[in-house]
Amino acid sequence: LRLRGAISVKSARSGMNLEDDSLFEALDPSLFKGIGEHIVYTCEETISLRAGESGLVEVSDQHIKGQTVIVYDPKENSMNAVRNVHLENDTESTFAPGTIAIFDDGRIVSQAVFTPLVPGDDTLLAYGEDSTISVSSTKEEQSHDIISVVPYWHSDSNATSPEKLEGVTVTRRKVVATTYVVKNNHLKNQVEHFYIDHTASSSHGGFQIVTEEQRLKSTAGWARFHLTLPAAMQQSMEFVVEESVEYDSRITSASSARHFLDTSGPTLLAAELVSEDLIVSLEGLIDRKELLSLIAPALTKNGVLQGHVNQQTLQEIVDKASAASLQFAPLAASLLSSLREVAESVASKVASEK
Repeated sequence: LRLRGAISVKSARSGMNLEDDSLFEALDPSLFKGIGEHIVYTCEETISLRAGESGLVEVSDQHIKGQTVIVYDPKENSMNAVRNVHLENDTESTFAPGTIAIFDDGRIVSQAVFTPLVPGDDTLLAYGEDSTISVSSTKEEQSHDIISVVPYWHSDSNATSPEKLEGVTVTRRKVVATTYVVKNNHLKNQVEHFYIDHTASSSHGGFQIVTEEQRLKSTAGWARFHLTLPAAMQQSMEFVVEESVEYDSRITSASSARHFLDTSGPTLLAAELVSEDLIVSLEGLIDRKELLSLIAPALTKNGVLQGHVNQQTLQEIVDKASAASLQFAPLAASLLSSLREVAESVASKVASEK
């Protein structure tokens, strides 16, 4: 897996199908030469050292493509931009891992760990913070909208039992914008290559970066943007990176469904994202769940299901249902009144017979 790589996979040579999702960020197997095996260099000239002598042996002298850049990556350093050398291996050689010394104007400025660099690959070598560029970033939510509402149907473990409405599945789209404020304070030197390495949020399964302007390279959830900063800037430059995600949430409890209808129902109905039938069905579901929550405690005692319930307990349930304005409350009150009349009639008949 090559993270943040920019190597193209050529199917004609490797036989790979470029449309196959499993090849995301994949390397051609031939490019692994030098990674999983020893890298061998052949010296062009014979070198002789007497016993006890030491010497610096030049194995290879090659010129590769490179340029100085300044990189701001808030994940690595949220306060300062960092000077880097951007190397691209445009040779046919693989450069072995090890340590590398970086010289600037004849002076050594850094020693860094060097990872293997295969042909066509590129890498950044940091060699110190840059104090002439001020940079900061702020993040804010641009929008958070509901784009879809569908019923959630569920059946019991028994395969023959019919599915019943248990709630709704809500799909939302969230857009977040990160604003980078950059200013080059150097009086003479223009910054030709200023990189912003932006990593998207990993929440809700991972955001996707949607900004295309000035994008240099990207992978899933990460992108590098290229800017040019003139010298002696009087005003800061703003660059906005937008990222978005679509995610699902399931609403099944009575309280969350009631809150959803009260806060979003009219708006969603006007936008034709929900139908009136779905709202009616959802209101019925809420009443059923709330009624069951009232009945369940009355039917159990010390965790044991009771075989009967008295009229007083039923009256308490009906009173609570009426106070909660449940649509079943009037019917339940009517049934309870009829039950009371029947009980009184039976009691009166028994008393007259005695």
